Amino acid sequence: MRNFDGVEKLLEDYNDVFADIVNTLLFDGVERVREDSLEEGVVNSAYKAEDGKIHQQERDISKYWKEGGVSLLMIGIENQTRVEKLMPARIIGYDGASYRSQLLKKGDRVNGSLTPVVTIVLYFGLTRWNQPKSLKEILEIPEGLEEFVSDYKINVFEIAFLPEEKVNRFKSDFKLVANYFTHIRKNPYYVPENENEIKHVDAVLKFLSVMSGSEDIIDKFKAKNEREVEAMTGGPLSQLYYKGVSEGREEGREEGREEGREEGREEGVNETLLKVYLNCRSMGMSIEESTKIVHFADSESLDMAEEEYQREKLGK
Repeated sequence: MRNFDGVEKLLEDYNDVFADIVNTLLFDGVERVREDSLEEGVVNSAYKAEDGKIHQQERDISKYWKEGGVSLLMIGIENQTRVEKLMPARIIGYDGASYRSQLLKKGDRVNGSLTPVVTIVLYFGLTRWNQPKSLKEILEIPEGLEEFVSDYKINVFEIAFLPEEKVNRFKSDFKLVANYFTHIRKNPYYVPENENEIKHVDAVLKFLSVMSGSEDIIDKFKAKNEREVEAMTGGPLSQLYYKGVSEGREEGREEGREEGREEGREEGVNETLLKVYLNCRSMGMSIEESTKIVHFADSESLDMAEEEYQREKLGK
């Protein structure tokens, strides 16, 4: 398996992509943040836990938005492929560390004020974010203390569920990413028909590979040169499904599905179908939702595929 540790951060770390994400999601497409107004922020911080030990925590990406040498906003981006119940606690930890860092740098403050901190959570799952989006939702607050416990909300953007008009407001390579996830949520067999110009080719392909749970994207999407991708014939789910399952798009999906079923009967769990199933499950889809996409020959094949998913999930 390829080692993609940290590569999902490379695409968003480009200032043009980072600014585009912020402008589209926070300012509804208005170009408030220019790429040349962004400066790298600190992603690593430490805290002393109740056990007395020092622990490290690391944001995915953070940048300062500055105008005229003055910091207007510190913006953090966190990527998620799965929902996480305790996400509000994680985000308040990151944001709190950013404010704490500012307190220790008195010379950087303007008129004694601190720079506001905003964290954006980009969720790439194909099911809705159904977990808490505020701190109080994960707390058991004793009766009578509700008004005294401070709340803290988080900003979660479900990329696969963005409306088309919002996706079309992206101007950087992130538009391709958002377009891809919104399409495969509705149609797992989605195949882009037009070539797409990509500025950061390697970063885009690796990002899609990590966020979708498929490594085949890098092999399937061949870059004609650094600014253009040639023959974009599908993404992780569609590529894996059609590989060995269908001889071609024109032959029809039903024929491809039947061929996949036959291979499954002959070989146990067809490797191609297994990969698609594992991708679906890793992106947060339930067994029922996954089997609507992957048609196994029998229940035994499904059981074997689910066992493989559970083994991978546990890292065994």
